[in-house]
Amino acid sequence: MRRAASLGLALMPLRDHWQNSAGRPQGLIIGYSTPLASAYPRALDALCTALA
Repeated sequence: MRRAASLGLALMPLRDHWQNSAGRPQGLIIGYSTPLASAYPRALDALCTALA
């Protein structure tokens, strides 16, 4: 999460949104809104870097 934030990504762990996260799937909530279409390639590159 720190790595993603350092790359300018707004991600949240899914576990923070379960009432009881035990046994629930792991995942990410990716900030969403209506960014410019030109922002997606850079954001996807940053996401791939954060997950690598």
